[in-house]
Amino acid sequence: MNKKMFYLFPPAVLGFAAVILPVILRHQIFPYRDTLFPVLRSGVEKLSLLSVIGLFLAGLLAGIKSPFRPSVNGLLTMSLFPVIAIADMIFYPTSHNLWPLEFVVYLLLTIPGIIGAYTGRFLGGKIFKE
Repeated sequence: MNKKMFYLFPPAVLGFAAVILPVILRHQIFPYRDTLFPVLRSGVEKLSLLSVIGLFLAGLLAGIKSPFRPSVNGLLTMSLFPVIAIADMIFYPTSHNLWPLEFVVYLLLTIPGIIGAYTGRFLGGKIFKE
């Protein structure tokens, strides 16, 4: 595997964790029937300020040392969500009737990650002077 490819995974995993961990910690997981991942659906539907801060931090950490552009790192923070939504649509075709709107929301949720990645790139340049 290319060494650069390693840098694709942390922002995606951290962004995923930023959305689901607040729901898990607050015990707000609802037993949805029409989804493969009830924890993820609860995380998206019960999105909180803590999740947005987590997305910013995911972008920040990714932007510090990643070789990719900060905008790519920011987009990666929400990259798993459309993939999981597509899997959900395959197994439960009636569960995502407003999927275009859902994907727009995912795109908007990349903004904190993009801002964090640019901040991380700036701080990384100050910390790791090359």
